[in-house]
Amino acid sequence: MRPSWRVWISICLSGMSFCLPIEAAQKGPSKQSTAQKRDEQRENEAVRKAEDHLRDVQKEVKKTEADLREAQQRVRQTVTQRQAAASALQKTLDRLEGEHADLTGLTATRRALKTVQAEFDQQAAPVRKMLESQDDYRAAQSALARAKAALAPADDDVEVDRKQLAKDHLAATAKVRELEQAAFRRDAGLTVLTDKIDRAEKDVQVALERFEKAVERDRDLKTARKAFEDSKAAEDRAETAVAKELRALAAARMKVTQATQQLQQKKLQDARDDNRGKKKSKN
Repeated sequence: MRPSWRVWISICLSGMSFCLPIEAAQKGPSKQSTAQKRDEQRENEAVRKAEDHLRDVQKEVKKTEADLREAQQRVRQTVTQRQAAASALQKTLDRLEGEHADLTGLTATRRALKTVQAEFDQQAAPVRKMLESQDDYRAAQSALARAKAALAPADDDVEVDRKQLAKDHLAATAKVRELEQAAFRRDAGLTVLTDKIDRAEKDVQVALERFEKAVERDRDLKTARKAFEDSKAAEDRAETAVAKELRALAAARMKVTQATQQLQQKKLQDARDDNRGKKKSKN
């Protein structure tokens, strides 16, 4: 016996009532998956850009390090050139001083100054030994030794600012001399010798002025002095270039630090977001 048409309608309606919710449930996850996919793509793109940026700034660091090594090599070359120029100048001065010794008296006044300085050093030895027992003097001497060692040319590419090292050495030397002079002034005998040294230095200065006047037209001396001044200027320029590269390297390294932090943040954010229906691995 066939069911009546009312029964078929009832069954059909019943089927529709079950079908519609199922279809709606199937369409819902499909739309959500599309949104999740867009989020995932956007986050992956952010991570990729952060990785590219990190690689770019790392390349910048390597280039800046190479530029710094080149600048440091230039400093070493200019130091050698300046030392050679200074040696050549001194040889020229020694020759001319010998030729004009009788006229200027420079050799004799220098010898007198050297004699009184030796006498002073001998009498000052106990005072210096006493100073060595004082903490502030020992600290000043240690600082001077460190500054002198740091200023010495190095074979490796140490990242230093030689101009700043020179200033540190000058300051350390001044501190040691300040402590010594204060102690020397408290010794009556050294005070007398200090006055002798002052007079001897003035005699040397007068002789130097006579010497300069006697040799001012000497071509060899002019050439040697110009070479020395040029070498000093070249060294100054090279040291300035090193200081500039040091600042550039510090800035580039800071960029790497910032880019690394940004990349970590992007990866962490990507790992936290649940846009694939489940938590992603943080690896």
